[in-house]
Amino acid sequence: MFITPKNGYIGVGEYILSSHVSNNQMTDEYGVVSVERVLKHIFIFGKNFMTLVDILRQSEPERFESLYKIRNKLGQIIPYRRNRAQGEFAAAAHTRNIILKSRQLGMTTEEAIGMLDNTLFSPNHDSLFIAHNLDAAKKIFAEKIEFAWNNIPQELKTLWRVDTNTAQALRFDYGDGSFSSLAVDTSGRSGTFQRVHITEFADICKHYPEKAREIIE
Repeated sequence: MFITPKNGYIGVGEYILSSHVSNNQMTDEYGVVSVERVLKHIFIFGKNFMTLVDILRQSEPERFESLYKIRNKLGQIIPYRRNRAQGEFAAAAHTRNIILKSRQLGMTTEEAIGMLDNTLFSPNHDSLFIAHNLDAAKKIFAEKIEFAWNNIPQELKTLWRVDTNTAQALRFDYGDGSFSSLAVDTSGRSGTFQRVHITEFADICKHYPEKAREIIE
């Protein structure tokens, strides 16, 4: 979708918005671009509208650093910046990856942010984060996934309609009949997922071999 104000009206220019934002926020019930809704968003966002458009046009690495926040070891809320290990993993990642890692490299955070980004920007995309026990799963959800979502600027969060928000899952309604979700659990028995991350899989194999086989199958 292109937004092209006539005669340079309000100086917005010509931009491509992501399809789910177009369907959810900029079109009427027939899928036709609604000038009224476009103007409403420009009025609501005001000076932040350019920032909004810029973020929607960014590549994934750029979006990671401008949109998401984490809590560092000092308890400070800071923008997410990939460290060397995270950056190298992201650049070399395949569709299936085994991460042999020491602790404190931030791979759990990298995957949590990546899954949230997929959920927000990919319609009909379901992600699952599997942990070795439910307490660990809920802790990852609260401290990494939900924390990053809660710290997205409020004017941007209004672009997504939250369909489900629990201690273990987020589900977003794109407004055009498509949904995306992100959940944490100890297995993936019920559901088909486009992205899955298993944390502490060696621990699961050692202490819960049957569960490990179930996950693989």
